[in-house]
Amino acid sequence: MSVTAVRGHLGIIHTQHISMEGDSIGTSIIPIPLPPEIIDTIIDQLYDEARSLKQCSLVSKVFITRAQKHLFRTIKFQLPYRRLPLKYLLKVFDNNPSLTHHVEHLHVTNYFYSKQYTQRDEILPRICRHLCSGSLKSVFFQCARGMVHANSISFDLATALIQMFQSNKLIDITLDYCVNFPVIYLASTCAYLKRLSLISLDSYQGFPLEIPPAYDDHLATSGALALPISSSTSRLEFLKIDYVAALAMQKLYERVSHPPSTFTFSHLRSIELHGHKTSMQEVAAAIIVDAASTLEEFDWDHNSSDPGPEFEDGCPIALGVTTNLRILKFACMHPAETEPFHLLWVAQSLVAIKGHNHLEEIILVLYCHPQDIIEFGWRNSADWASSFDVLLASGDFEFLRRVEISIDFFDYGDEDDVTRDDCDRAHKCLEDRLPLLRGMGVLSISWIR
Repeated sequence: MSVTAVRGHLGIIHTQHISMEGDSIGTSIIPIPLPPEIIDTIIDQLYDEARSLKQCSLVSKVFITRAQKHLFRTIKFQLPYRRLPLKYLLKVFDNNPSLTHHVEHLHVTNYFYSKQYTQRDEILPRICRHLCSGSLKSVFFQCARGMVHANSISFDLATALIQMFQSNKLIDITLDYCVNFPVIYLASTCAYLKRLSLISLDSYQGFPLEIPPAYDDHLATSGALALPISSSTSRLEFLKIDYVAALAMQKLYERVSHPPSTFTFSHLRSIELHGHKTSMQEVAAAIIVDAASTLEEFDWDHNSSDPGPEFEDGCPIALGVTTNLRILKFACMHPAETEPFHLLWVAQSLVAIKGHNHLEEIILVLYCHPQDIIEFGWRNSADWASSFDVLLASGDFEFLRRVEISIDFFDYGDEDDVTRDDCDRAHKCLEDRLPLLRGMGVLSISWIR
């Protein structure tokens, strides 16, 4: 007679066969490995639990390969205080280059260039060159804020980043607070790009206005320019820029507009603007014209970093060229006494698209001083509110389901004696000026204090 018992341990099914011959009992252990797909399923359930993945890798070899895929998928560095991980990671990649094929996302924050951290600035470019494996999908690179001239990207690191961009099928790039990065090279190195964010890009040495010949020479020596330019042309879908990056964006737009370029703005679906600088408005206006038939979401925070300047008449951004706009978000200072040019611009934009839009949401954020609203109410916006209300209720915006107005007391302090009753009165006053939208059930008014 024989009995079979089954037990599992660390990726292997152990079958224990017990045989009884006369008065003797014999046993044998037959290891049966788990199918790879089951092992992969087990590890995939732990994809965001780094501690568990590391423990699995230490316990059994069968888990190592799949665990490495998740452990190396996203690499994050916070500089300069964590220099040792850079050194250790470089050693890992030097000893086992195949691990770079698992890296899909690179996230670097607080970088700055300094003679005190020369070792770090030697290591980071070498890591970037390791990551020319073709698996990288997104890069977030942020320099340290508040450090004048120290957030300038070093020459060697800039060329390593360009090589890395060109060698991978990147779909998402964010460059934040980077100084002296030759951004126009993106036009010839990113053939799969879908999302691009350029925040506070600046220059102390004349570029990205003009690329110094030394950059081309260094790139040629490093082999970056020797890589073939892709014949593919990516359709950028999301763009985010601020007023500091306006000049860099202008030069990039000019380069993209003239072949050869590996991506285009003409299929953009969403654009996000921060700031009020005229040069930023002008380049955004040109991009919107290019993407007139595809743009679905427009998001502009006019006073995102500077609450002072008011909206000026004559804004070059014309949403009337768009034919498929679904979401309009706009934030701006709201002076309580002067003519509301910002609200008039919104109204003009809506009039221009009323015959060709799919508008579903309008979100307005008005930065106000609380005492001004209490004292003056919405008297300066009465004419605008009436025309705004009639326009949106006219039937030309058949998809409209939400109109939200948020009042942001941006400089509210203890000295401002604002009561709940004050807010309620101001709320009711604005709501009463928009009776048709209120009756449609799409109007929402909120307060941010």
